[in-house]
Amino acid sequence: MFRTALKDLAHRKLRLVATAVAVVLGVAFVAGTYVLTDTVSRSFDDLFASVDKTTDVVVRSARTVGDDGFGGQKTRAQISDSFVKAVASVPGVRSAQGHIQGYAQLLDQQGDPIGNPRNGAPVLGLAWDPDPTLNPFRFVAGGPPHADGQVVIDKRSADKGPFKVGDPIGILTQVGQVKATVVGIARFGSANSPGGASVALFNPPQAARVLGQPGKVDSVLVAADPGISQTTLASRIQHTLPGNLEAVTGAKITKEDQDSVKSFLGFFSTFLLVFGIVALIVGAFIIVNTFSIIVGQRTRELALMRALGATSRQVMASVLVEALAVGVIASAAGLGLGILAAAGLRSLLASFGVEFPPAPLVVATRTVVVSVLIGTVITLLSALFPARKAARVAPIEAMRAVEVDDTGHSKMRLAVGIVLIGIAALLVGSGVSGSNPLRVGLGAGVTLLSFVVLGPILSNVLGTVIGTPIAWLRGISGQLAKENTVRNPRRTASTASALMIGVALVAFITVFASSVKASLNDTITNNFRGDFVVSSKALVLPDQLVTKLDALPQLQHVVAMAEAQFTSDVASRAMATDPAAFAEIFHLDIKQGSLRHLGVDGMAVTQSKADQRHLQIGSKVHATYIDGSRHTFTVRAIVADSGAIPSAIIDQRAAVGANRQSGVDQILVKDAPGVGADRAHAAIKKVIAGYPVAEVQTAKEFADGIGSQLNGMLNMVYALLALAVLIALVGIANTLGLSILERTRELGVLRAVGMSRAQVRSTIRWEAVLIAAAGTVLGLALGLGASIAVLEAIPSDQGLTSIRIPFQQLINVAIIGVVVGIIASIWPGRRAAKLDVLQAIATE
Repeated sequence: MFRTALKDLAHRKLRLVATAVAVVLGVAFVAGTYVLTDTVSRSFDDLFASVDKTTDVVVRSARTVGDDGFGGQKTRAQISDSFVKAVASVPGVRSAQGHIQGYAQLLDQQGDPIGNPRNGAPVLGLAWDPDPTLNPFRFVAGGPPHADGQVVIDKRSADKGPFKVGDPIGILTQVGQVKATVVGIARFGSANSPGGASVALFNPPQAARVLGQPGKVDSVLVAADPGISQTTLASRIQHTLPGNLEAVTGAKITKEDQDSVKSFLGFFSTFLLVFGIVALIVGAFIIVNTFSIIVGQRTRELALMRALGATSRQVMASVLVEALAVGVIASAAGLGLGILAAAGLRSLLASFGVEFPPAPLVVATRTVVVSVLIGTVITLLSALFPARKAARVAPIEAMRAVEVDDTGHSKMRLAVGIVLIGIAALLVGSGVSGSNPLRVGLGAGVTLLSFVVLGPILSNVLGTVIGTPIAWLRGISGQLAKENTVRNPRRTASTASALMIGVALVAFITVFASSVKASLNDTITNNFRGDFVVSSKALVLPDQLVTKLDALPQLQHVVAMAEAQFTSDVASRAMATDPAAFAEIFHLDIKQGSLRHLGVDGMAVTQSKADQRHLQIGSKVHATYIDGSRHTFTVRAIVADSGAIPSAIIDQRAAVGANRQSGVDQILVKDAPGVGADRAHAAIKKVIAGYPVAEVQTAKEFADGIGSQLNGMLNMVYALLALAVLIALVGIANTLGLSILERTRELGVLRAVGMSRAQVRSTIRWEAVLIAAAGTVLGLALGLGASIAVLEAIPSDQGLTSIRIPFQQLINVAIIGVVVGIIASIWPGRRAAKLDVLQAIATE
């Protein structure tokens, strides 16, 4: 039986090609994700190990607050530069240098900012380290900055500018725009830049003025004398330091840097792997379909084997051997394609400015094992049901010419489906009432399972409902398409389910994103009473810009908003602003107290935070700032939850010392009475002309700008989901192609009695459209229902205040579903139309 299965596989290899394609694409996605993230991780591991290898000890503040959002690292306080000399005097220290890092964004030759730190790699300013053993930068042209007004830039930015040694350059910093001359171009180790970031390196005195605070450094980098271990030197230095500082080994710093990259890549890898698993699940429906059709076509053959003495186990094994061969071959091909995809994706990311240190592709043993195993196991599991069906073929069935499928009328299937729908309803209902989106998501998963179970029944209903008008409009071709669709409801449902999953995910994300953008627009439209928002194209705006705008007679209110980070048992960050002025320009639903009387020592908290921490008017909140100072706030206002504000608000005068550097995030502006919007806008534009990092927008433009950032993320998600739709398209074509083989004699008879080739193609086309329409309708229903339920379950303090259904976009999804059906029918339709009539009639 084993040899028979392999011979049968070789004889009918074309019928399994589409099945292999589904497995190949899914495995390629998984393998490519592993290879890309492993390669990037290894490249950064090697880079950090290389650049940090001469740093034996790092002295830094032991005090951290907040979370900078990258790799889970905290924001760390600066330390006095007097410790540089103190550390240098410790026995065993060969060299000690102060390290300063801050915000600095290079401007290209046209004066436009290089890089986009909002959505991409950071823009860094550093103090040049004169000790080459502690400095990771290596010159490709020029030399170090010896005086103010001189700067060294990374090679990637120099290529992008383009800049060469001797060129003037503008640099945006916390203190405004700095004019400098490029005196050197350098690589970060072996990379053109550190992870795609742009870098400006100043001489230490200027770096202290424009990047941080004069008299402060971020850390002290230490190189040891020969023969002194990192642990020994760190211990010696620690004994000389106050309690708020720590000395850590260079090995620990390297490990922290590497773990930070791995933490980010872990999220990125999980994000991509989700789509790979979705693709494999979609492919599983195709595999089930393919082997079900194959078993159906071989019913008489298998029955004859049984009559000749083959056991049920042997018959089942013969089908599983085919599946095993397909799974192994397709998984191996998917692994190879995934490796190529990883290389291509790395080049694609580099073209968008996301540059990684150079390194060969890493194909780990885990990648090979998981890729081959997951593809093979899914193929085998998907073929298990058809294999069991083959094992139950009785010898008497050798005399039956037609397989009968009554799954569309199964009472057991209907009962199980109804039970699953009931469970899903309970999960969704309790999730919505209890504000538990995860429970709603579980309910959506159970609903998907119920749709799969009820698929044959639903496909019968949808095939009849959708097929009736098609039969009326397209005559005999439409009628045959309708009858072929409902003839084998299990096959139709399985094929449609592959498309249903992809459409459901697209619909869910579309409705969710539309609701997020609508909520943002509603929040700004309903609450913002000002006229303009001045925001930064980079990270923050300099404080002096607020002062200059506030001096304009054309403006009535100029309200700055900044983020204050601290450590407390209530929150880790707050919005620092002028509370009274903010209340004038931005409406908040005040539940208790008043923002106008917040005071320097007052704090406003959201209702959800007050309920969570049992706070009320008069409650005390103890906070520790990054500079070590301690502050006690009194809760003087409780406001309704809103996505526009964080969980706490404090007076900007109380935020001094809460951040490493000064600056504000946004500036809200309201025109003075009698001043038109045009005059106010012109006045603002004139002031910010000296700050290329700043931009002024109306409230609508500001909201649209945030929405456009969300659209960029959505486009990437849609591109990934297109893989699932592509596999579904392959599945429809595969099902129709195999069913044509099954109906060869039937098609021959139809051609013999007068059906034209065009009518045959039309029949196959409308059959594909009906299958695609069924999957699209079910997917839209599932995705729409799930998105609405999840949005209803999200707590109010998350800022999702509106549910918006983008009907036009959903209609476009439905149209794409129909187009998918038409495309999938091209090859099967052409094949059916080309059948030789006499050979088709003679086919058994």
